[in-house]
Amino acid sequence: MTMMNGKMDRMENLPAFQQGALDLLEQVLETADRPVEIVAFGCARIVAVDYNRYPELMLEKVRKVHLCAGTATSDYRMGSDAGAMPSLEGSGMSLWIQMLLLGCWSLNYRSLFIRVQE
Repeated sequence: MTMMNGKMDRMENLPAFQQGALDLLEQVLETADRPVEIVAFGCARIVAVDYNRYPELMLEKVRKVHLCAGTATSDYRMGSDAGAMPSLEGSGMSLWIQMLLLGCWSLNYRSLFIRVQE
């Protein structure tokens, strides 16, 4: 998928095949009869772009966003799209980030949960 051009990007000129996940998230939220929790693995781009497109809908219908991305040795804000995390950090949505911790000399993964805002 194309990268965001900054944290406010609504990505409205994407090819049709890249719109599917964005449209699906909007449809799920529109039809939800109560607030939902989103679990996103990897890049937070889809959640961030839908927030940029539909901020009122996201604030009304999203109870919490669980982001499973990054490692303790890299900047989770960058990930595979530098615009995604900054967009969500100021959104007002409840964000929970799970980063993988990998010991330098170990193959054992552990998880670290960080509550950014609630």
